[in-house]
Amino acid sequence: MEEIVIRHFDYLAPMYCFYCQKRNLYLRSLENAVASEIENRASTILRILDLGCGDGHRAERIQKLLSSHHHWVGCDVSEKMLQIAALAATHSSLIHCHAIDLPFPENHFDIVLALFNVIGYIFPRKRRMESLKRLYRILRPGGKLLLDVMNVMHIRDGSFRLPVARQLWRLIYSTFSPRLEGGDIRFTVQVDESRLSVDGVVHTFFPPIFLHTLRRCGFQELSYHYIGYGTGIPRCSIFGGHLFVEATK
Repeated sequence: MEEIVIRHFDYLAPMYCFYCQKRNLYLRSLENAVASEIENRASTILRILDLGCGDGHRAERIQKLLSSHHHWVGCDVSEKMLQIAALAATHSSLIHCHAIDLPFPENHFDIVLALFNVIGYIFPRKRRMESLKRLYRILRPGGKLLLDVMNVMHIRDGSFRLPVARQLWRLIYSTFSPRLEGGDIRFTVQVDESRLSVDGVVHTFFPPIFLHTLRRCGFQELSYHYIGYGTGIPRCSIFGGHLFVEATK
């Protein structure tokens, strides 16, 4: 699975901005929520880890919403994404590694970002759990993990407006497929009008179980809501969007 994820994002890297435009409303709502939380804590210069930083443009958009400069560290598994992020110059430093191998001491960061379903690209489930525990350890006491994950119950708008029967089929297939775990989805992305496409794999989450997982990793104070994938509108309903969480150490 790891090789599929890396190949997927290496391929998308040169056109990632174009790819993200299709999710513009969702991403802007997500970025506004993150910027608001950073501003609430910005009495001093913060250490911010941008896990799955991609091409750096998401950090650039968030930074434009802030009134203060902070120390940003970017991390990604895709070398090609990091090459583009280096040109964007939005991070103080960039690191090529997996979440589970982050080379930082305990109690190091004030905020950790894992946006656009970064956690859903970590496989298998055991490694995903260990990565979340690692993120907990490198946060300072009172620090926050801000993340969003794909909600398996989201069938309301955008590209997730799917018949219930198809949602159930995806769940059953991933449960019994020998290469997938429950919630894993194989997919193909057509990135432009040239019919070029790239395969991918992603994990989708059942929100109550994911919130319980965060608590098992040490995060006891959780604040969350849902954001419509096609609309960017915050909602309270589990059926209304992907899950955005503020998890405090």
